Amino acid sequence: MRSQTLCFRSSRFRFFANYILMAVFVAAGIASYVLGYHLVIYAFFFGLTIFMLVVSEMKIMSDKIELSHDSITVELGLLSKKTRKINYHSISEIDVKQSFLQRLLGYGDLEIVVLGAHLQQNISHHFSGKGDVTLGSPDRTARGIVLKNFQSVRRIENEIMTRARKSHHLRHGRNR
Repeated sequence: MRSQTLCFRSSRFRFFANYILMAVFVAAGIASYVLGYHLVIYAFFFGLTIFMLVVSEMKIMSDKIELSHDSITVELGLLSKKTRKINYHSISEIDVKQSFLQRLLGYGDLEIVVLGAHLQQNISHHFSGKGDVTLGSPDRTARGIVLKNFQSVRRIENEIMTRARKSHHLRHGRNR
């Protein structure tokens, strides 16, 4: 029996500053309406808020990590897509980093360490802002894939390690 495919997305908390700014824009729109400013100013603030909300939500939905029965697939990008697939038998360890606030809110950073990976500088992939996923790193500190500000990192860690152990067991069981 095969394991079910699980999908995880980056955390909405990575856009916390955007949501605060959206609230300020809504307040400014309401204030401009109440103070009798021109309708264009009111519409501008609400239009900007809606635009920011749509872009933030699209970014959350576009970056994901998918755990299938035999591999992990990391898919990134809003307009153009970058995909990286890692077989479970290639994973040696997983590092989770969470600040106190991240632990309270249930999100954090996850580094998937890949056995024998010689990640070159030219495959380093960076997005601007929080919630980035990095394949390798310019300073060579990352030893695999780094997922920043993803929700449910402890669940992702446990699921990947369970599936990696099963893959390792099946792989070595066949070789005997």
